[in-house]
Amino acid sequence: MTFNIFSQTTVIAFLLILISAISVLAQEPSSVKSFDTGEVTLNYELTGTGEPLVLIHGYTHNKRTWNLQMSALTNHFRVLRYDRRGWGASGGFADVSADSKDLALLLDHLDISSAHIIGHSQGGHVALRFAMSYPDKVDRLVLYGAPAPAGFGIPWDGPDAFPSNMAQIARDHGLDSVGTIIFSHPLARGFKEGTPGAKIASEMWASYDGADLLNPKQPSGATPAPMAQDLNTINSPTLVITGEWEMAYFQLVAEAYNYAIPDSERVIVSGGGHAVHMQQPYRFNGEILRFLTEGANK
Repeated sequence: MTFNIFSQTTVIAFLLILISAISVLAQEPSSVKSFDTGEVTLNYELTGTGEPLVLIHGYTHNKRTWNLQMSALTNHFRVLRYDRRGWGASGGFADVSADSKDLALLLDHLDISSAHIIGHSQGGHVALRFAMSYPDKVDRLVLYGAPAPAGFGIPWDGPDAFPSNMAQIARDHGLDSVGTIIFSHPLARGFKEGTPGAKIASEMWASYDGADLLNPKQPSGATPAPMAQDLNTINSPTLVITGEWEMAYFQLVAEAYNYAIPDSERVIVSGGGHAVHMQQPYRFNGEILRFLTEGANK
């Protein structure tokens, strides 16, 4: 009798361990790989078939921010999503000036000569920087909630401005206080509790270590910052996209991108804000697919 109880307990324990292991594997698919640039190790995932498409995440995020896009996009494209240096499972310290060079090296490593590029928020800055530093590697460009380029001329100092003392707040009061500010800021407008997008955002924040605030490093200057006066040199067809409830300043910046980039179009996705791809994924995905596939149909 004791033997039977022990056997049942053992089986249950084994099943619990197995379920736990499956859960861990589900969080980090077998398709996830790493690449050493010579400076840092980048964590990336390459899935799907078709023309190459790169997804670049924003500030405090990682490649999981695109979870709600993957099913739709991988049916049409060979999708590369990765953690920028200093974020997610990639190594090194955050450095937007080096991100473009990192991406160029990663594409070379994967034998991808050019790709469609989508960048969100700070990732939009990286996408723009990449397009201006490596124009031959960009097929179509999507600037999604991208910040202003250098020399824009209008400061972000209105009611929707982001606090400039976040590093001090993190040091004095901890990352919980930073999180309270971020999730109550217009930056987070449009999330609904309990939705898949809100869960992804919460999980990404929980994995954020705050290193860029608590132990900031000077940017390397590996690639030049994009300048407002040079936007008219971008030759790639460009989609400038934001959510309906995007911050007023970022809407202004988006209009400027659409005005200055020669072959560009402007789209506003209803029902979401700065992170509309997580809040209204079907609408967002539809606009992305329309823009990217219309190039293939011409």
